[in-house]
Amino acid sequence: MSSQVQSSPPNVRLPDPESAKMPPRVAAVLGLVAFAYTLLAGLMQTDNAFTTIVLRAIVAMLGTVVVGYVLGWVAQAMLNENVRAAEEKLRKESEPEISSKEPTTDGR
Repeated sequence: MSSQVQSSPPNVRLPDPESAKMPPRVAAVLGLVAFAYTLLAGLMQTDNAFTTIVLRAIVAMLGTVVVGYVLGWVAQAMLNENVRAAEEKLRKESEPEISSKEPTTDGR
């Protein structure tokens, strides 16, 4: 059997599967940083119980995950918009320009 490879039309851009992963990645990184920072800050203080420190770190992590997801979504939307604009600009630049000084077929 021969394998057939389907190709997309030249002007169609396939969606990048990695682009959908940006918001959760940003959220995870920011959440873990907030958790670690809060945990370390709590351990530096000797008057807090361990459960209090961990609960505060979890609350900080959850709040930061929500904020990080929104920031990742906004960043991805801006990136998609800029890529789309750059592709459109390149497409327009690559099209041949029609000069108004070229003679028409009727001789004018």
